[in-house]
Order: sequence, then C-alpha cells, then structure tokens
Amino acid sequence: MTTTFAHMRDLQKIHLDAASAAGQMTVDAMGKWADLNAATARAVLQEGTDTVHALRSARDARHIVDAVAAAGKPAAERWLGYSRDAYAIANGTRSELTKIFQAQRAEHQRQVGAWFASASESAPVGSEPAVAACRLAFTNANAALDTFFQAAQATVDWAESNISAAMSATIDTVTASSDATKERARKTANA
Repeated sequence: MTTTFAHMRDLQKIHLDAASAAGQMTVDAMGKWADLNAATARAVLQEGTDTVHALRSARDARHIVDAVAAAGKPAAERWLGYSRDAYAIANGTRSELTKIFQAQRAEHQRQVGAWFASASESAPVGSEPAVAACRLAFTNANAALDTFFQAAQATVDWAESNISAAMSATIDTVTASSDATKERARKTANA
C-alpha cells in the first residue's frame, strides 16, 4: 500500500508542478499582452498627434492629401505589426504550455507504468489476465492520445502556415494600396 500511496503522491506533485508552471506562463503572457497594448497605444497617440500637427500646418490641398496619405500606411503597418506580435505571444504561450503538458504526460505515463509493474508483482495468482487487460487498455489509450496530439499539431501547423501567408498578402496589399493612394493624391494635387 505504501507503493500505491507514494505513486499517488508523486502523480499529485507532477500535476501541482505543471499547474504552477502553466499559471506562471499565463501571467507572463498577460504581462507581454499588457506591454504590447501599452506600446501600441503610445504609438497611436503619437502618430495621431503628428498627423494633426501636419494637417494644421498644411498650406494647401496637396499638403493635406499628403498628410492623410502618409497617416494611412503607418496605421496599417502598425495594425499588422500588432497582429503579428499578438500572434507571436499567443503562439509562444501555446508552445510553452504544450511542452509543459507533454512533460507532465510523459512523467504521468512513467509513473502509471511503474504502478502497473508494482501492481502486477503484488497481484494475486490468477489475476495476470486482468493486469494484462489493464496494461493493454492503458497502452491503447496512450496510442489514441498520441494520435490525437499528432492531428492537433498538424492542424496548428496548417493554421500557422495559412496565417503567415495571409499576413504576407495583407502587407503586400497595404503597401500597394498606400503607394497607389499617394500617386493619386499627387496627380490630384498637381491637376
């Protein structure tokens, strides 16, 4: 019975350590989010102030159009940068939490395997088929869980690749749109 108590105590310690690490990781991620939001707010306020000063000091329509066009591209780039940074924080946190969970799971499997070994040694004669059935169920459950994690990781990889492609396409579109807006503004001002 001492072995069972020791195994249970060790499993509880594993879970407690993992929960503590996950909690710390979450607090760190929230700190990164707060820093990102504060930096973004400062940049928005500064760029807004700069745009207002540029509009107030404009001498003619051309300067107004140039100031408005100049404000558009940084805003779009800031939004894309914010999105990229937010995604990096979320993805990094997910990655670290996954590592914690996988380490916890591996240790849990090791502990349960040791418990099965101990239980099979002290099991009464004739209970070998029951112990074998329990081991088989445990092995099959782990195999199913491994398959689930592989499928989940494949889905995450697919989503990351699509998000990267979408961000690149958006950056290209914003750059092209900003350039086209500036060109139209110049033509309008020169006309």
